[in-house]
Parts: sequence; C-alpha cells; structure tokens
Amino acid sequence: MPRLRRGVPQDGRRCRRLISKRLEEFTIQAQDVEELKVYPAGGQLVVHVPGGRGEELRLHLESHGVRLKVSPTAQRTFERLEVEGDVDPETLQAIVDQWGR
Repeated sequence: MPRLRRGVPQDGRRCRRLISKRLEEFTIQAQDVEELKVYPAGGQLVVHVPGGRGEELRLHLESHGVRLKVSPTAQRTFERLEVEGDVDPETLQAIVDQWGR
C-alpha cells in the first residue's frame, strides 16, 4: 500500500494511471455530446452549441419565448445552453433544428 502525503499516493505510476483513466473518461464523455441536440440534464434541458455561437442561439430561442443561459464548457469547443422553466423537449429541438439550417 503506497504511503499518502496530503491525500496523494507516493506511488507515481499508480497516480499517473488514475489520472490517465479519468482524463480518458472525460474525453469520451465530451466526444459523446452531439452539438445542437437537446439533452435532459439534472432536471433541466441543455443544448450544446459550437463554440462562440451560444449567444446567437440564445437570442433566437428567446425570440420564441424560451429562457436560458449560456455556460462555457471546459472543452471550449462548444458552449452549453441551460434552459430555464418548463419547455417541451420536442418543440425545443424543432426550434434548434430550424436555427441550425
């Protein structure tokens, strides 16, 4: 059993494997996200948008009465729009599809 120093194993190989595995899991999750698709997340709906276009889609959706906020993601290749309130996911997806054309 490796000794711990401030909660970190002193066995560097084990630590590197753990970090590598976590990074791989995170990368896979980020790659699984399809842009311009409505997803349920934690009791709300979210849409991932190509980086730099979140505000543009936010304005479009707000013109249709949908309230939301734009949040940057760690990946920076896309932005996350978090929908506020009760919105039908199929209707929201139709509006997003219309904007994406």
